Amino acid sequence: SKIASNGLFWFLKNIDHEHSVHRADYEAQLARLRAGGSTSRLKPGPEVVHTALRHALLSRRPRPHYVVTVPARIGVILKRILPASLLYRLLSKRA
Repeated sequence: SKIASNGLFWFLKNIDHEHSVHRADYEAQLARLRAGGSTSRLKPGPEVVHTALRHALLSRRPRPHYVVTVPARIGVILKRILPASLLYRLLSKRA
């Protein structure tokens, strides 16, 4: 997907990041994007999505949801074990 490179183009064209109160955050993101994007191990490659999609298409009884990323799996576990108010507090700090 070219979403990062396209997003970078439009960001540089439309956002005055040099004079923003969020300048430090913007510069860190720009450095990451210019270096080629995310190198996070938490972000799976397309083969993980392909595996889940293939299973959904070929299964006699596919599941309604397929969780493919580590953060999504953690979220599913936290949703099951934490009270809703605590989960929402954690999510609001993350956003």
